[in-house]
Amino acid sequence: MKVERVEYSRLFNLPNYQNERIGFSVVVGDKENPEKILGELFFKIERIEEKFNLYRDMKEALARLLRELDNLIERRLFVMEKIKELEDAVEKEKHSASPNACTIQNLSESLENQKDRLQEIEKEIKDTKARVFKLEKLIEAMKNDILEGKFEEEG
Repeated sequence: MKVERVEYSRLFNLPNYQNERIGFSVVVGDKENPEKILGELFFKIERIEEKFNLYRDMKEALARLLRELDNLIERRLFVMEKIKELEDAVEKEKHSASPNACTIQNLSESLENQKDRLQEIEKEIKDTKARVFKLEKLIEAMKNDILEGKFEEEG
């Protein structure tokens, strides 16, 4: 029996009840081995799906990082408001009719703690932005690889 065409496809399950089918149909040449072609198609599809999954995972990681960045920015705003409140409270206590040194000391310590917290949040924001930038570059490179059909393992 002469095999003229080999077809192979796989259906992959994705989140949210979605799926994707990847498949190929190859015309078998006179001196080509159809079983060998089938084996090559199997691994080709596997490499493609691995690349697609990696791309999707990177996009999900980016979405998580962006949510984390939003949360950090919200925390920064909250701490900045708290700092302003504490600064106002210290000034109010200092200029009151009978300033209480203990109250001023406690408020000043809380103020310094909030300022330290703000610096930590600012560092986290900077670090997260750097991670977002790097991940966006990797995603863009991965997208270009996919669009150019580069599915082979490198290195």
